[in-house]
Amino acid sequence: MRHFLKPCLFLSEFGCEFLSPCFTKISKFPDSVLQGATFFLSVRSFSIFVRNRDESFDSVQIDAPSIDRCGEALNDARMSEIIYPRSSREVMDGWMHLPRYVDKIRLFQAGKLHEDYHANFGKGFDAMWLRAAGVTHEQMLEVVKGAFIDGQVYDWVRINVKKSAAEKRAHGEMMLNRPAVEDAAAQERFQQRKQEFHLGHREDVRTFVDLNDADERRI
Repeated sequence: MRHFLKPCLFLSEFGCEFLSPCFTKISKFPDSVLQGATFFLSVRSFSIFVRNRDESFDSVQIDAPSIDRCGEALNDARMSEIIYPRSSREVMDGWMHLPRYVDKIRLFQAGKLHEDYHANFGKGFDAMWLRAAGVTHEQMLEVVKGAFIDGQVYDWVRINVKKSAAEKRAHGEMMLNRPAVEDAAAQERFQQRKQEFHLGHREDVRTFVDLNDADERRI
């Protein structure tokens, strides 16, 4: 059984539910409120504001769940079942791979990061982003630990990581072109990983980003 880690705002005829990245249900609005309402999530105050048709506002205060509560919310997935982080193609504040790295940290801190991901946790593509951003793995562990939603991580990165759009693009292009054509050792390692993942027949899998997406059944 596969699980995916992704926050969402769920609207339906039955109401509106905001699900945090650890699948914790935060708040629910009755169907009557949905008519003509606009929803806002304030990152710092953890309030959901509903703008009514008459321009008045209703608000609901919500409490940030602890890491323990995140762990409880994910207990339906046994450690033998992999909870996949987002693709390295996902972007946060212009940075490729950052959402995936954040997901891996959340899973690790909830005790749900599958052992297959431990060897490269804080290394590999994670380390490439850390070097490009000029921050440490230890810093990011603390940032994510104190962040209720991705918006708070985004705010921290935007304020503390002073890199240009060109530098962010260069990082993304470097990721998307691994292994480099001229790097024989990396090409050999890539082909070996394809065989290990039983993807040797996939001619469309040409990079390590492709390899992760194919292994996690996105492509």
